[in-house]
Amino acid sequence: MSVSGSINLQIGIIQAAAFDLSAAQDNLSSALTPINTAFTNGTGANKAGSQYHDNVTLAKSASTELNLTDDSLTDKFGEAITFTFVKAIFIRNNSSDATIIYGHSAATPLPIIETTGDGILIGPGGFDLKMFAGTGYAAAGANLLKIEDDGTGAAGGTVDIFILGEVS
Repeated sequence: MSVSGSINLQIGIIQAAAFDLSAAQDNLSSALTPINTAFTNGTGANKAGSQYHDNVTLAKSASTELNLTDDSLTDKFGEAITFTFVKAIFIRNNSSDATIIYGHSAATPLPIIETTGDGILIGPGGFDLKMFAGTGYAAAGANLLKIEDDGTGAAGGTVDIFILGEVS
């Protein structure tokens, strides 16, 4: 199998104000260059060998851990995935009232945050995208990605997960 594609991010915000005889606009989209990172199949800078994606429902205050290196993850073709380098992680919180925390495994966390036990908060309807340009983060030895519902919502949350990386 092979992997190719791109991850794109573009911000387009217009702030407008009306005055007595005029109007003013601040158009941010024209000031920022869109981010477009292309990936091709293989190993090395901007290359990937597999992707994992899923939609996970977490009960209130529940969590799940994804082990990126032990063949427990499978792609949509049923093939086991052993990530060696992680190139991108996208987490979207689809809940309307629950906050999701991710990245804070106590054992061997993926080094996307500085301190073991810490996490990244994603509020209701929010998302987080981590792009690791170039060679990415080595997954060996730091291989667990924990995703947790923080218990603030009425009934837990549903999360979209996407991980792109090199594989062995």
